[in-house]
Amino acid sequence: MAKKRYALFHLIFLLALIAITVNVSQQLYSDSVRDFNDDMNLQGEKTWELPNNGSGRPLPREDEDPVILGNSSEGILYFIQITDIHVSKFRPDVGLRHLQHFLTSVVPVVKPEFIIATGDLTDAKTPEKLRSRQYQEEWQMYRATLEASGVVDKKDYWFDLRGNHDCFNVPDWEHALNYYSRYGVTQKEGFAHTFVRPFGSYRFVSIDGW
Repeated sequence: MAKKRYALFHLIFLLALIAITVNVSQQLYSDSVRDFNDDMNLQGEKTWELPNNGSGRPLPREDEDPVILGNSSEGILYFIQITDIHVSKFRPDVGLRHLQHFLTSVVPVVKPEFIIATGDLTDAKTPEKLRSRQYQEEWQMYRATLEASGVVDKKDYWFDLRGNHDCFNVPDWEHALNYYSRYGVTQKEGFAHTFVRPFGSYRFVSIDGW
């Protein structure tokens, strides 16, 4: 009984601390906005308005904020960045299953213009997870999953690069254990790619994990 009362006391204390922290943060934010507005008024600049809903966050006026989004996707570049997939031959219900779900359930809904996987494509860990080792099977599982989904058939659609796990036990790019150079999609030691659209040009630069 004493342990339950002790735990309940700590829970109440924690909730009270959270409430105080949120209240203080909102007050500090409101004060900073007012200070900013005072400075802007002195300089004859436009100011922010605080909302009346008590959130403490300033709401920009719609006629002054060019970043407000409407219902149209015009002028927006949609892309997805994922990382740390960790495809593992010993734990296929984690990394591989998550990758399959992403490709079959997330990608068709978001409909990105391209996808970039930023490293740790495979796990490269021994069963007890105490040592590292490159397993060709993991890279084959990764590549086969991508091919089955069709993402590799689209030009400039799936980009990937190595993370530290993909470089375990790989002393250099030409080494036989560099399975990324065989099963990866981009197969480069870092790369840069520019997407040109009517509303702008966007350059993405990646750095290899080795």
